[in-house]
Amino acid sequence: MNKLPHQTEKMFLFLRAASFIGLCLALLPWLITYCSYAINSDIAFLTLSAGRLLDGQLMSQAYYDTNLPLSIIVQIPAAALAKVSDIPLYYATNIYAFSLLVLSLLATNTLLQHFKELTAEHRVLILGAYLLANTLLPDYDFGQKDQLLGLALFPLTLTQILITRKKHIPASLKYFTLAAGGAFILLKPHYGIIPAALFIHRAITQRRINIVFDPDFLWLFGMAICYFAVLTIFFRDFLTLILPDVLTYYAQDIAIKGMFSGILLMLQASILFFITEIFLKKAPRIISILFLISVLCFIPFTIQGKDWVYHALPAYMFFYSATILLLSHLIASGISSLRKTDKPDILARVTGFILPIMLFFAITARHYTTTPEAHFLTHQDYKNTAFTQKIESCSHELGRPCSFLMPDVIINVSQELSVYTNALHTSRFPSLWFLPRLLYAQQDIAENRETSFTQEELNSAINKYMTFMAEDFRHYRPDLIFMPHFSNIANNGEDFDLRTYMLSHAPDKFAPIWANYELEETIMVDRLEYMHSKLPNETLIRYDIYKKKNNQYRK
Repeated sequence: MNKLPHQTEKMFLFLRAASFIGLCLALLPWLITYCSYAINSDIAFLTLSAGRLLDGQLMSQAYYDTNLPLSIIVQIPAAALAKVSDIPLYYATNIYAFSLLVLSLLATNTLLQHFKELTAEHRVLILGAYLLANTLLPDYDFGQKDQLLGLALFPLTLTQILITRKKHIPASLKYFTLAAGGAFILLKPHYGIIPAALFIHRAITQRRINIVFDPDFLWLFGMAICYFAVLTIFFRDFLTLILPDVLTYYAQDIAIKGMFSGILLMLQASILFFITEIFLKKAPRIISILFLISVLCFIPFTIQGKDWVYHALPAYMFFYSATILLLSHLIASGISSLRKTDKPDILARVTGFILPIMLFFAITARHYTTTPEAHFLTHQDYKNTAFTQKIESCSHELGRPCSFLMPDVIINVSQELSVYTNALHTSRFPSLWFLPRLLYAQQDIAENRETSFTQEELNSAINKYMTFMAEDFRHYRPDLIFMPHFSNIANNGEDFDLRTYMLSHAPDKFAPIWANYELEETIMVDRLEYMHSKLPNETLIRYDIYKKKNNQYRK
């Protein structure tokens, strides 16, 4: 490619810098607003669990969750930052997530410079799309483990492609991306389909089978072995106790709508891949590669079948980058065709860069006009809620941080309350994620419908979880209990009282416990007071608030 005059290149350098800096400045209102959002429930639980891990507590006894242990391990930096400083946990998680985003952007930018088919404008467009996919798209879900996975997966993929192309990469950058990618991809091991596909592609294109001795293969395989060793040595209780329950009570809860959405997204990305490959021979090869990888990333999203947007964030990072490159190529090619020239065309180059940048700014502006700040609770909103006020009043009365129990499956806010009140939530469960399955099975058996449980298996499962809950009661001795009444769980629409359920299924365990508590008051709660959305036709939720009698607790 013939070089443009020096002054013209200086103009493009200024244009690229101004565009990217302008986009970053345009995102500042989002950044300020996001930092005011109340902490995400999932992030709160994982980071609090990381704190318990640092304290040496076992997973099955302190943070019995559906997530793999690595989801908790990767939150250790945020938990440690909050422990050793005066930084509140909700800001520590933000600092951690933004630091990872900056590192990912820097690594991605450096790696893109080794793709000779990409111009400097192309790199700016990819980074711009990458930035939007990691800020405006996740919004309230910024910092979720799926995004952290994507932040490591994107540079890892670029590194593997460059290794296949036999391009030189600085050793420090190569092994940094391999280490980060190898670690974070294990958050959801089914994303291993991406490096596996890249290894297969390398074996085919280079006509060799000894890729198992390539540094990236050895590194990724070694990290997987190390992770398995960590699970076996330090998290044996997860493998033997928690994982079987996750497969039984949680993993099977798949939304058909979520799988259908994933199939449509895969189809969309596949069509763009084939269009690029078949009809756009002069397009940068990386466009079709990014589309193909986005297809592969949509496979885990489809298999998981939860239909939560943030689960698709890794795929969107690749898809948006490919789409913006494709748009730039089509615009530039169209301009060059109209001007009937095959030589470097300044107008085509400028137009192919400016129009996508204008699209970035339009997307950013639209976000601000369609996402009102009131849509999500702020830190101050959470501090003003009825639950928070009740816990803080209890702490003031006791002269120490109040401990509380909120066993819930309707509005999972116990973790946020723990963060904002500095009060201990006295349960190993983030929510009673196992309860719906048990109640459905119980109802199926009662009505002689087919179910995967026998009566003996159901009784054993109920007894196990009642034992866990009773152990938490006796170990933590909560000062307050917020007992919800469910109305939309396998109960024929009738009010479900968890306290009555406990006493009827394990009276020997819970009767002595409940004898030490008295009902103080009952409140009605609107989900929107604590979360940014509610279920269709959902009414107010009733909570009975129990208080320890005379602040005493006897086993």
